[in-house]
Amino acid sequence: MKKYVFLFISLLFLTLNAAIADILPSNVYVVTEKDINHSEINKNQILEFLALDNYGVDDGIIINKGDIVKVKIKDYVKPKRGKRNGYYKIEYIGDNGTLSGTMKVSTPKDLKDIAKSAGISITGHILKVPGFSQAIAVSKGLISPNQDESRLESAGKNLYESTPLTYIEKGSDFCVEKDGIIVLKLKPENNDNE
Repeated sequence: MKKYVFLFISLLFLTLNAAIADILPSNVYVVTEKDINHSEINKNQILEFLALDNYGVDDGIIINKGDIVKVKIKDYVKPKRGKRNGYYKIEYIGDNGTLSGTMKVSTPKDLKDIAKSAGISITGHILKVPGFSQAIAVSKGLISPNQDESRLESAGKNLYESTPLTYIEKGSDFCVEKDGIIVLKLKPENNDNE
């Protein structure tokens, strides 16, 4: 009986995965060959980037590693509170068609830091100790201070960054330096109007 339940759940996940792939946008990572600042980009301007890998975005639209990727700027969404950075609404212009989507600066994530903070949070919930992650952050700042900061400054900064108060901060505007990585989230479209 367990085999059948496992088989049913596996088939369900495979079916959902195929259905969700048609809804969710495809991430295309590109690199810029010059500095880009949000104040220098105009509506309907066409920007060119270099594709970092091979991507199958939609039926018939394939982006190969090293291809020039052209996007047309549609609108700029300003940064908001909650550390939500500014981004662009774009239209991908390819040989085989166009796609709509968004363009954001790709911020690399350190998996070690994510795992550490998740482990500390889970430990605090298991031990039911309020402020456990904040206490760890303060002690980390006191034991090994950040570069160019005193122990108290480092402890205070770590404490602030470990609280939900950091989400009061406003996100940053769209700015990327030369050779910076940008993520294009392109949505497959139904081309019924052809």
